[in-house]
Amino acid sequence: MTSSDAQVGRDAQRNAHDVLRLLLNAPQLTQYYHFDKRPERAPLRIVNKSGLDIGKPDVTAAGQKVVLSSEASDKAIEITRFTLADDRAEIVFTFRVEGVRGNASFNKVQGNWILDKLSVAEK
Repeated sequence: MTSSDAQVGRDAQRNAHDVLRLLLNAPQLTQYYHFDKRPERAPLRIVNKSGLDIGKPDVTAAGQKVVLSSEASDKAIEITRFTLADDRAEIVFTFRVEGVRGNASFNKVQGNWILDKLSVAEK
């Protein structure tokens, strides 16, 4: 791997972390965490089944640390699709403990990621 390849990989992971941070802190999703009533849900676990290498994100969600896990768990947010290309990103996820599934799209505008659309639905 060349140094330019390594930089591209770091940039992609930084973009993935920025997008993930926006998703995990969106009010439409944070309302389901219930960290105050269910402290066992902290730290929030993320299971990435998308195939996109997001590294180890240094991200918080509603003030709680986020941990990337390889073990499936009903208490984890499971990312089933995560695409990141140029200035667009999309995430499809489930949060089984709350019976929630959703998808989100993001755009990069003037170097900053913004949440474009977020759909969260209870099953």
